[in-house]
Amino acid sequence: MAVLDIGAAVTSENTDVSLPGKTGAGGRGEEEKENRLPGPGQAAVLVEVDTATGGSAGCPRCVDAPARGSRPRAQAEDGRVCVVFRGAVAHTSCCRFACELLKFVLYERQQLPAPYDQLLLLQEATAPAGRQGALRRPMKTSGLDGRRCQQTLRELKEVLQNLEVLFSLTLVPRVLLLLGGNVMAPKELFEIDLEALVLGEEAGSLGTAACLRQLFHTLFVADVLFKPQPRSLVATTVMVLGHRDCGVGWFRPRQDYTVPTRAKRQVIALSSDTHPPTPAQGEQRDWEDYIWFQAPVVIKGFCK
Repeated sequence: MAVLDIGAAVTSENTDVSLPGKTGAGGRGEEEKENRLPGPGQAAVLVEVDTATGGSAGCPRCVDAPARGSRPRAQAEDGRVCVVFRGAVAHTSCCRFACELLKFVLYERQQLPAPYDQLLLLQEATAPAGRQGALRRPMKTSGLDGRRCQQTLRELKEVLQNLEVLFSLTLVPRVLLLLGGNVMAPKELFEIDLEALVLGEEAGSLGTAACLRQLFHTLFVADVLFKPQPRSLVATTVMVLGHRDCGVGWFRPRQDYTVPTRAKRQVIALSSDTHPPTPAQGEQRDWEDYIWFQAPVVIKGFCK
């Protein structure tokens, strides 16, 4: 088992470390991979790779933040990316993972012309400043459809706010992002698998920001979502698996819903690898009382 220390910033201008491939003449690898070391002040991501199987500790089906080359391409084709956190995470972090991935998928699938947070800043910059009616200095809108932009941001904000409420009421093992088509036959499906995460107290858990850096660093290296081809505007529906008696009012229960199998599917599986293992890590939960909840608001994409 080899432990690689990979910087969260992929484009860091620092010393290269070559990872040996097949050993050839002179003891050097014939197929060497280069990874960047973190620079000063940058966070590092520890990735434990099984040199015998090519798997990641805690998730043997795929590699956590693999080196550039054939491995990420095969991983993307398999439709599953595993991210292994080195410790327990807080319950509130799970909600952040789902919300940030939703915003990220919408932008990378060209349903938003800019990242969600940037669009919010643009909206605030062009809003009235106060009672006097004075306007803030407007930012360049790059030809954005103001009315359509406001509607999409309002829809997305409503979904994000109610996701926080649902996560506070129940344990959420899975979240589905359905793009295009309908909930039974979407064109594309993203599954966020949170079942293998170990939850801990807020004080003793990993920081949410550090976990998000590792999550998106892994997605970037695996090259899963970064597809430059143009895409059509579609509607996005959010489905959440939660306890049937959680008492949520905004989401609509779908007791007989089954996850579509024919859609193009990408699974982002998050898990915890604690040392030493905690009792919760080997715990088998009973999901019989968990049903799917559907967001009543669909997020309609828009362009400039």
